[in-house]
Amino acid sequence: MDVSNVYFRFLQQIEQEERGKTMEEKKGTFTISGSIKIEDKMQDKDKVVMGVFARIGRRTIASCLVSKNGKFTIKFERKQKLAPAMMELVIGPPINEGRLTRVNTKQISISSKEWKVDGNKFSIEKQVEVAQDLVICWLPRDIKICGVVCKDIVIEGSDETRCCPVPYAKVEIYDVDSLLFTLDSLHKNQVAEEVTKMPIKNTVDISKLAFVGTMKNKPAPSVPKSGDSNKAIYFEHDFGHIEIIKQYEHIPLYSKHLLGEAYTDQCGEFCLTFTWFPGCFHPDINPDLLFKVSQTFDGGFGPVTNTIYSEGYSDTRWDISDYHWVKLDVDKDVFVACNPDCHPLLDRRALFLGVGNQEIYNHIEQGDDPSRACGFVYNGSFLKSPFGGILDIKGAFGSKVEEMGERWYRMSYAKINSCNSKPENSDPTAWTSIKDALTDTKYYWDAGAGMLHYESVALGPHSLTSHPDVEFYQIRNTQDENGNDLYWQNQNIILQWMTVQLSSGEWQGKIDDGLYVLKIEVFDESGNPASDVIIGDDGGNFAHMFMQINNKTPIVDIKEVYNGGSLISMECGSFEHSIGEQVKFLVDAYHPDNHLRYWYMSYQIGYGANNGVVDKLSDGTYWSDSILEDFRGKEDEFVIWGDFDNNLGLTSDPPSTCSTFGISIQLSACTKTTNGYVFLGSTYGHYKETHAGLAVHHNQAGG
Repeated sequence: MDVSNVYFRFLQQIEQEERGKTMEEKKGTFTISGSIKIEDKMQDKDKVVMGVFARIGRRTIASCLVSKNGKFTIKFERKQKLAPAMMELVIGPPINEGRLTRVNTKQISISSKEWKVDGNKFSIEKQVEVAQDLVICWLPRDIKICGVVCKDIVIEGSDETRCCPVPYAKVEIYDVDSLLFTLDSLHKNQVAEEVTKMPIKNTVDISKLAFVGTMKNKPAPSVPKSGDSNKAIYFEHDFGHIEIIKQYEHIPLYSKHLLGEAYTDQCGEFCLTFTWFPGCFHPDINPDLLFKVSQTFDGGFGPVTNTIYSEGYSDTRWDISDYHWVKLDVDKDVFVACNPDCHPLLDRRALFLGVGNQEIYNHIEQGDDPSRACGFVYNGSFLKSPFGGILDIKGAFGSKVEEMGERWYRMSYAKINSCNSKPENSDPTAWTSIKDALTDTKYYWDAGAGMLHYESVALGPHSLTSHPDVEFYQIRNTQDENGNDLYWQNQNIILQWMTVQLSSGEWQGKIDDGLYVLKIEVFDESGNPASDVIIGDDGGNFAHMFMQINNKTPIVDIKEVYNGGSLISMECGSFEHSIGEQVKFLVDAYHPDNHLRYWYMSYQIGYGANNGVVDKLSDGTYWSDSILEDFRGKEDEFVIWGDFDNNLGLTSDPPSTCSTFGISIQLSACTKTTNGYVFLGSTYGHYKETHAGLAVHHNQAGG
């Protein structure tokens, strides 16, 4: 070892450390900390993801994520021990900083005078409140994709085929994005997230699997182990999606990114849930999906993986909703191992999938279980929530229906007392046909011309030659007469049920409130029901769905105001107030059928920043940790403004010098009624508010 070289390097290291200390002494260290509060009325505000960016001019000098409790800390250094003359604190979604705009962020100016200085250390604290209208696009949401992987096999003794489910296959789901808006790297931040999928259980007898295709050997598919990774990668989606603007629109370049993967169970079915960030700039509101399926075999020489289904960009499913169900058909020439002894959902003739984003059975109670009332939604904040408004009824039709060509279906409803009182399907007097209009957009890709063709189709209701009643809907075709594979914008929506109607400019219930059962019936091309197609191979259980409908709106009224026990004239709202006197309001804020979500009373003093909450109460879906499934609210009851004197700054020590206050009172209430996507708001009258103006005079000290 050369000792002189070691010593020389040691001296260099000491010199560099001393130089670093000298430079450190010349730098200024800056810390911005604080908390961010989202407006109380914001639903699911605990799920909002925020970033904080410190900017000088157009340059971002530091950034950080906001913690779940709303806290943040940003640190940066400057060569000068001098605070910037002016800078901005920007709060927004955690997206590429170049896409932060004045529209999708909240900006706070920081001047040099605001910094606290301690030697070369500069610090500042900020308390920020953000309105709910701004943070909607910062809110990630879960999207659930389910489906079945099928290989058609011939039914013995006939020329028809049926679905043979493909078990233990890996399903990969990709998001497709147009590069119309950007050509740079769009997905820089990758976050691992748990996903949910169908449990994998090796309950199928491998020896009974059917091997369909051209491969001579019959290897068994590899069964995934329970310890296999159950992770999905999701990305920032803060960029645009392609819109179908006009026919023969040329589609630009694409990028493709893996959203997640899941394995099919022994019946070929799968589910995958991933987290989606819609973003704010050119928002990609919904993902555009492609699917790939592979099956792994052990042929005696080690595992071999075959891709059995793969979609190209022309197969893109545009703007998928938060709950979507697909059927993936393996080509007839591809070798697979399938399970002929298993009949998946799609082997039934017709089935309900749910309403909006709420799944039948998982979210919509379908039995008379005393702990969960039949027909209501139980899913997160949807706690015993009824349906109302315009409802997207989702369903699917079986492979046999598809194979036999274009067919028709009819949707009917019956009002019932309980889930055990469903009327007979053969009783025509018990059922009422639904005749609300349904349209969808079909499209296909012309690979030769590089063009996307689309067409709006009126699916119903229609009349048939043998049935003059206008009550039939067209089952969507998967191919047109020229052999083009067709895709549909809203494949799963089989009915848009109008449970409300406009009357004198206001929305009112079109049907009586209560429990209903819906029914699907399938007919052949001539409108004749066939015994093997009309309801389903399972005896009809999956062709019925129970739903609780309630379109009643809340009652909201400030009836009387009292000060110190004296009734105040509501005409002028003016009264004399002394410290210690109780201020209270006699109100109505309730739902006639106990489906209230919350009531909320707030105040605003003048036009300034002095505002707050008088009182509030919820059913557990909004502010409270307590759970009240049946929440009526306040009917002809008092709301006491307990902190009236403190809120107005009225104190006896020191004596108040203010004399008159103009106060605006707002009382609001909202029901738990949902359309399957969100709680219904003011559009259908399920959110209402009323106001009262008060002029409060307080005698000055010694007056």
